Amino acid sequence: MRYYEEFTDTGYVRIKDILIYREGVSLKRFTEDALDEMLEDRDEVDKLFDKDEIIEMWLEETSKEKAIRGLMSTENYEELLGIDPQRAYESVNGNTIMYAELDF
Repeated sequence: MRYYEEFTDTGYVRIKDILIYREGVSLKRFTEDALDEMLEDRDEVDKLFDKDEIIEMWLEETSKEKAIRGLMSTENYEELLGIDPQRAYESVNGNTIMYAELDF
């Protein structure tokens, strides 16, 4: 029931390593939360930034929040998260439901 309510409220829901969402819904808030989680993991940081960017952020004492804001400047949240969305089905009211596997 919790997953259904979350999906109804936000248009998306994460269930373990799967993201289910309504096509066209903004994934901005999900992406911000995911980046906050990802920036705690060294391997994920290596995926998000090249070595020169990491050095520059360290020298400038860039906060995690500022790094997230910089990453969020893109509007392509699916690409930023490194997900390959797939069409799950079309609901009776015409909404296309997408899913993607998450590796973070």
